[in-house]
Amino acid sequence: MENVLQQEGRQGRMILFLILNRADRNVIIWKNTFEAELKFHQGDSIQCLSFNPVSGQIFSGCATDYALWTPDQGEIEKDKVNSKINCCAWSPDGQNIAYGMANGGVNIRTKKLAERGLIRRKGQIWCLAWTPVTSESTESSLIVGSWDQTISIYDFNGKQIGAERQLSFDPLSISFFSNGEFFVLGGTNKKASLWTKELNYLDDISEKKGWVWDCKVKPKQNMVALTTEDGNIAMHEIKFTVVHGIYQVLS
Repeated sequence: MENVLQQEGRQGRMILFLILNRADRNVIIWKNTFEAELKFHQGDSIQCLSFNPVSGQIFSGCATDYALWTPDQGEIEKDKVNSKINCCAWSPDGQNIAYGMANGGVNIRTKKLAERGLIRRKGQIWCLAWTPVTSESTESSLIVGSWDQTISIYDFNGKQIGAERQLSFDPLSISFFSNGEFFVLGGTNKKASLWTKELNYLDDISEKKGWVWDCKVKPKQNMVALTTEDGNIAMHEIKFTVVHGIYQVLS
């Protein structure tokens, strides 16, 4: 076993372990009592997994197929894919799953796997994320990072919103702060940087010795964890400065 991915399920009732190994192509679902709930097999080593925040469904993807497990349902739904799935993410309302592929495609499907939208980029897709739903922003959109050195925004049907943002590196990871206004972007430039949800660059958070393959923002806090290709893990605290403005209305 090379790596273990842990993800906590809804209401803490279930813990998920994804076993990543060339010889092991299984997803194992464990109860919080550490009893195995279910184990299912896919056609290749598992590349990504995402937990539905509403229904508890689990989507997993690999080079040959994807799988969808639904609680209290006996069968695992599977289907073949024509390109490796690199990343996946459920929308905040749990109604849609998006997954990015090595051929530059992003597929958006409903929770019943009906195809809803298809996005085409010129480079591999290694990261994507839905914007959080808040009291000030009730509609979620999908931010996609492509190895054509761009990040761009799309709606639920795969229609692009606004202009894409050109980068000088390939994006590897996207993680939003809970307020939905900012996200952290990791990439092959060996940096983690801070961006607005409108794709405006703000500042660099950290520069490392290797590619920043993953970055995760701690929910409801301004803490960011980073992992790099040389095996290092780092934690950073982000402090947002309050800016006050004074204006006068001229009659």
